[in-house]
Order: sequence, then structure tokens, then C-alpha cells
Amino acid sequence: MLKFEAILIDPSPGEIAERLADAADAANKRCRTRLLKDDPAKWRKFARQVGASPEGFDLFRGGKGGVPGTQLVAAWWTDHIGRKHVVLRGRRIEHDTSKVLLDKSELARRPPLWHCYPQHLYQRFLPTAGEPQIDWIAVCGCGATGTPESLGWMGETCGPCHDRREEAGDDALRDNRGGWLHAVRNPFQAVAFSRDGQWVAAVEYGGPVSAWDLQNPCGVQRHELARDEIGTTPYLAFAGPHNESVVLSEPSVSHPGTVIFRRDDSKPYSQLACDALIAPAFSTSLHGSQLIFDNALSDLILVSVPEGNLLKQVPIDSGFWLTPPTHPSARFVCLVTTEGVRFHSSESLKEIARVAYRIISRAESHTYQLVRAAYHESTQTVFVGRHNDLEVYDLKAENYGGSFSLYQIPVASYQNHPTMIRAMALSADERHLFVAAGERLVVFDTVTHAAVAAFAWHLGPIACLAVSPDGRTLATTGVEGVVKLWPMDRLLAP
Repeated sequence: MLKFEAILIDPSPGEIAERLADAADAANKRCRTRLLKDDPAKWRKFARQVGASPEGFDLFRGGKGGVPGTQLVAAWWTDHIGRKHVVLRGRRIEHDTSKVLLDKSELARRPPLWHCYPQHLYQRFLPTAGEPQIDWIAVCGCGATGTPESLGWMGETCGPCHDRREEAGDDALRDNRGGWLHAVRNPFQAVAFSRDGQWVAAVEYGGPVSAWDLQNPCGVQRHELARDEIGTTPYLAFAGPHNESVVLSEPSVSHPGTVIFRRDDSKPYSQLACDALIAPAFSTSLHGSQLIFDNALSDLILVSVPEGNLLKQVPIDSGFWLTPPTHPSARFVCLVTTEGVRFHSSESLKEIARVAYRIISRAESHTYQLVRAAYHESTQTVFVGRHNDLEVYDLKAENYGGSFSLYQIPVASYQNHPTMIRAMALSADERHLFVAAGERLVVFDTVTHAAVAAFAWHLGPIACLAVSPDGRTLATTGVEGVVKLWPMDRLLAP
């Protein structure tokens, strides 16, 4: 998707116009339709706008209507010492889920600073007695968190980090955390952390699997694989004692299959050969060389990876499907049935907890097909997300603890996109429940069940999420063609 990026500091009008032409040319490469034409008069006009105001943005696109189309976002912003930052990004938008990136009115909901340096800027919603408190906060790679003004924000870093880089070069910021990871062509469908937290993998719609070493995110390994866009959610995880393999599975009747890649090799290593696998949805286990599968025959099975040996098989008395894994070493796996959800130990496969859904009317039942759930072991509470409702079940009291419509929670409502719950996961310390609701990430307290905050970064609905083993980072995907890395330890710090 992203084909060109340039950051210019105090550029001349001629330099801006020249780089805009470069951006349009790069974004058009290997494309034939709906191209962005080189328009020197338009580039000069934009350069004059940059000189006339302290901040702003503009969208240039090729073609009209939907996808495909070439997109060029040009934004500028002035820091507190008077330097003007001009940032140009050229993209090719080809997937229908990303067409929002061609809509200028949608992009205008974000400030120019976000368009310049989006990887470190977040919109935060805090609950109050009335309307939520809304502000924009920046999180530097060093961990400094606050409003851009309070941090002396200098574009990609806070003021102190900028000074260190000026004095000692880029190596001075080697330990700073990154903010995002880029796709090749289309948005990502699934994301996963390795068990040591060093690696992140993601798979694009109909495209490759990518794996990044977070200590060197520029050294991405692309795993090429011919895939159809079959509409089902792929399952993705790392496997092996040293996270040396990446496992991709697409549970579909017409396209069943589980493919294993070596992390450092672009070609598939093998198909997972196991006669028990029919529609191979899976979840992670406590052991890196094992995965837990749904074999579509009402059995929960434990399979060795990459050998495909059947290690354990547990019959389930109801049809079910496994929710996609959100943690690389989850202690429980979630089974979704027509009557409710169940949690099984990821080591013994024994049932730990189950809840039956509250009774819903036939008129609303069609809105509850997408189910996500999380089990809070210490309080024996099950959280179930169905459509735009978060339901709470207290297992100790053996009762239904209530339902919260996200439309009724101020920090989660008033979005441009529906608040359907597409993903949810507990934090590593189980203090918080992360709910991907529409374009916002809503954070709930697992004891009081109150929403403590919500954050917006994505321009469209969040598609999936994953929690790092240490709990410091949350990875999400959406329409933008990036894996967004959220520094949750800093965003939720007092």
C-alpha cells in the first residue's frame, strides 16, 4: 500500500513541488488505471498553502469513486521552535475495505500532526460525569507520554529524544519503541506475537505473511503464498521451541489447509499433515511445538507442529468453533457454540468454565453471529462480546451479571463506524479488558466492569488484535495497511 514517504523540514516551495511529483510517480508504479497525474500547477499551489499557514493537510487521488485508486496525502505542521514539517505519503489503494483512505472528509477528522506523524499520536477519551474528556496525546518511543505541547514534540520524538539524536545520531534512539509495521499491498487480516515478544507476524487479504523482528523492524521477512480472498478469518501463530515457525490456517470448507513457514525463509516449509484436521481453526497452547485445533467433528485436538502428530483428542458434546488466538501462550482456549461459550485448559484440554447466552429474541438474533469472549480466572468472570453488547457472567454467583451496550457508553459511542465488537482480550495482568469496538479501542476494568478509557487511531473498524507476552504492547490491524503497535503500558499509566 505505502509506496512513498518523505519528511521535509523547512523545505522551499520548489522542493515541495518536486517531491510531490516524485510521490505521485512512485504511488502509480505498476498500475494502469485511476492514476494520479503529475500536475505542476497543483503542486505549486499546495506549496503556497504550506507557506501561508502553520498547519494543514490535503488529499490528492487518482480516479473517482471507489477502489482502486492512487492516493497522496500531503500534510504540514509547525513545531514549537518554528520548524515546518512537510510529510508526503503516496499509496495505492486496491482493497475495498481501505476505500475510506480515498475519502477526504474521513481524513479531515484527524489533525494535521496526525497526518504527519500518526505512528505516535492517539485520540484519548476519558469518562467524566458528563461528556467524555477528549484530547490528543503523543507517546514517544522512549515512553514519554502527554500532550504534544507538554512533551515539546518535535515530529517523530519528544524534545529530549530529538536533542539526543542531534548530539549522538540515530543510534541514540536505538532502544525506542516503534509505532507501526507496513503491509505490501492490502490491509492485514490477522496478527500474532511470538512467545518471547520479539517477533510479530501478520497476514494480508489475499497476500503474503510478514514477520518482523521488533528489535530490527526494517528487516521484515515476507512469506509469499498464493491465497484466495475467501472471506473467512485466517488463524495465525508462531510455533516451535524458539518461535522459528509461523503457522497460517484458513478454516474453510472449500480451502482448508494449514501452512507452516520457517520464519527466515520466504517459501512455505510444509503443509501440516494430520488426518484429524478438516476445517483447521486453531488456538495457541502453552507449548511452542503444539497447537490446539477444531477438527469440525466436535473434537478438540492437540497436534504437534510441524510433524502433525495427534497428541490428544477430546470430544465435545456440541458443535463449536475456536475464537482466533490473541495471546501467544494463552492458558485457556475459547469454544463458541450455539448455546454459549466454553473455556478449556490449553494444556490438559479439560473444560474450565462455560456460560449459556442470555435469551435473545429471534428479531435480534441475526446481530449476534460474531462472538468474542474472555475468561478472568481470579474473579471467575466471563466476558462475552456479541455485536455491540458486552455481556458479563459471574460464575461464582452463577448468574448473568448484566449487559453493556457500547452505544450507551460515552467513550465508545459517537463513531463514524458501527461499534461491533470484532476482537477482545485480557491484558497480561488481567486488570483490563481490551475491546475492539468499531474504530475505537475501549478499555474496561475487569473488577468494576467500568470503561476506564477509550482510544482512537484507526480510520475504520479494528479488524483484530493481539497482546504481547509482557503485556506492554497491543497490536491491532485495520483498513490502513499497517500493524499498529499500541504502547498500552504508557497509554494506561496514571
